[in-house]
Parts: sequence; structure tokens; C-alpha cells
Amino acid sequence: MVDDDAPITPDDLSMIRGMDPYTIKRLKEKEIISYTQIVRLSSTEIDAIEEEFDIPGCFNRFSWQYQAQQLMTEEE
Repeated sequence: MVDDDAPITPDDLSMIRGMDPYTIKRLKEKEIISYTQIVRLSSTEIDAIEEEFDIPGCFNRFSWQYQAQQLMTEEE
């Protein structure tokens, strides 16, 4: 179980295939800096990010949440 009060350690989001430097920069501006945060995004949050960043369907098309989960598992 992840401690929600623990400080967030930044991850290398460039390890997620299909995530370009501009998208990573925009996510960091929204204080999304870790695989855990990406995995925990709700579908509503994902829809809002995709609309704001003008990247429709990218989370699903590139399986960003799945990739983030796999990268978290590799780190353990």
C-alpha cells in the first residue's frame, strides 16, 4: 500500500512510450511527476488532461496508465 502522505518522488516519465517532452512538461506544470500519480488518475481527470493538452485518446492509445503501472512494478 502506498502512503498518501509520503512525499512524491519524481519518476522519469520519458520511460513511458508515446509521452513526448512537451506532454511531460505540461504534466509537471500540473504537478504530475510520478508513475503513481499517472496510475491513480481517474477517467474524468484523464479526459480533462487530454482535452487541455489537445492529445485526444493518448492515454488509452499508448496505454500510459498500464505502462506507468509496469514501470512501478519494475522499481520494486
